[in-house]
Amino acid sequence: MKQIVQFNITKEGKWYTAESLSIPVVTQAKTLQELNKNIREVVELYLEDEDPKETGIVPAPSVLVQYELADV
Repeated sequence: MKQIVQFNITKEGKWYTAESLSIPVVTQAKTLQELNKNIREVVELYLEDEDPKETGIVPAPSVLVQYELADV
């Protein structure tokens, strides 16, 4: 079973968006600190009523994020 849930973070204007590559969830926030909180919450909510055998993800996975820089 997967022990890591991956997210890709992008920024457009004033908003950071985190889209998971592992589970079907997306969240956004105006700061990275708020986005971190939102990512934890959305993962917990997604896994809350799911059977780990069906999702293939352990109940308390680690979260790995990658931040996509705008054109440099």
